Amino acid sequence: MQQFDDAANQVDNAMAKVVGDGERQPLVAWLLWFFLGGLGGHNFYLRRTKQGLMQAGLFVASAVLTMILIGALGFLALFVWWVMDAIKMGERIEAANGGGASDAGEIAEAA
Repeated sequence: MQQFDDAANQVDNAMAKVVGDGERQPLVAWLLWFFLGGLGGHNFYLRRTKQGLMQAGLFVASAVLTMILIGALGFLALFVWWVMDAIKMGERIEAANGGGASDAGEIAEAA
């Protein structure tokens, strides 16, 4: 798990250099969601690096496993995840810009 956290931190640092630490623009987030949602592009942009890495990993695993037809289940899961991201996009943009609750906080409160 430590390696995953280290990878997430490295991606965060790289994103900060490319995009900066300023506010995240809703239009950019929605375009990334639409065109790169399966790869987690919008999650990287919205500072949700772990979720982005998980989506990218699931996409790659599904693409590889499609040859034996089980990858279709992974793509189905990605589609559901993609739709759920669309439903919660407004909240996630707010959280990325410093307002509202983050998903981590929501998960901690539910537990």
